[in-house]
Amino acid sequence: MPLDDNVREATQRSMLAALKAREDIFAEKTGALTSEATKAGAFGGSAYSQALGRVLFAEVSERSALAWKILREVVAALGIPIVAEFGNDLKATIRRTLISGTEDVKRSTTWQTWNSGAPTVSEIFERAIHEVETEIDLFVETESRRSQTHPQLGAGTIEVEKHRVFLSHAAADEGIAAILKREIEQRLTGVEVFCASFPGDIPLGFRWSAQIQVELRRCGALVLLATERSMSRPWVWFEAGTFWFDRPIIILCFGRLKLEMLPAPLSERESANVDSAAHLGSLFSSLSSHTGISETPNGNPLEELLTNLNTQEAYAEEEAFNRQGWRGAPWEQKYLAFDGPLQQIQLIDPVPYDPSFTSALTAAGYTVVQVRPDQLPRMPGCKRVYLTDRREWRQVIVDGDVVLAVRT
Repeated sequence: MPLDDNVREATQRSMLAALKAREDIFAEKTGALTSEATKAGAFGGSAYSQALGRVLFAEVSERSALAWKILREVVAALGIPIVAEFGNDLKATIRRTLISGTEDVKRSTTWQTWNSGAPTVSEIFERAIHEVETEIDLFVETESRRSQTHPQLGAGTIEVEKHRVFLSHAAADEGIAAILKREIEQRLTGVEVFCASFPGDIPLGFRWSAQIQVELRRCGALVLLATERSMSRPWVWFEAGTFWFDRPIIILCFGRLKLEMLPAPLSERESANVDSAAHLGSLFSSLSSHTGISETPNGNPLEELLTNLNTQEAYAEEEAFNRQGWRGAPWEQKYLAFDGPLQQIQLIDPVPYDPSFTSALTAAGYTVVQVRPDQLPRMPGCKRVYLTDRREWRQVIVDGDVVLAVRT
């Protein structure tokens, strides 16, 4: 059974995003290697070529394994039957993704310095992808045998239960999900909400992915928590995909993600911005209609519930930024950053220095200095500070001929 075109396209987007996130790591490794070789007078020599070959092979292998991990999770989440012929489709999907997701490796100018006899880009690529293709072969053989031994895991053996609701969310949004699960079950007595991150929803001793597959076929409706974090997670997309043609999907937009920002095809489904008590109340009305269970006056007041959800959303957003490596201090809904994925966002016009910048950084425990840009390379432990939204843009902070920096 080949992958559906929409599933394949969405999966490749997720895989490419994950591979792109490694570009800075790769550039740092090759840059350090080249710098060391240049200082030692060995740049372009045989030892340098061999060391660079090992770095490049390790990087392509890492990206191959990462792409296969994401694809394997998608296959498991959808409960796709594994047959021998499926292996070729999986291999082709991985290969296409890696061709697009290793462009920075291929563009590396250091390849031009290699001695004759050193492995080429294509040779390293084929060697790395051969390893992951071997893993795919083993996976397909093992899973196809398992499905023959345990046919009860096949599709069509589980009846849909109208009163059960599947709550789909990113792992980072588990706090939001836990609040909503409790509130739905209190307001709609008799409705059971499955939430994979909630303690007890997956019994001890049960395989995590297998239990999710069962619930995806068992639940009568899906509530999708749409956030900036969940829209990049393949699991969320494919959980929604299992409900797409035959069961209702309710999409709740949290935080900065609004209805008009929902990507297709999710934008075609019933959805609401969780930015008012009225919009939040529409969730319970919709679930009551879909499940056939009347809403009760139990639960927290909607305004209080909205406040709790917004608090969890803000916490999840900050945690996501922390995992990305951002360091600095918040400032008026923006951020003063000296570390993090700064090179991945656009540099726009400088912003004039404001004394409140220093106050915010000092309150966060940093020592603030103002230096000329040409002095920074000669000041170990001193890093330039940018004003940024941590999503799309960053600005150098200037005060005449000096810029803002911190000592770390």
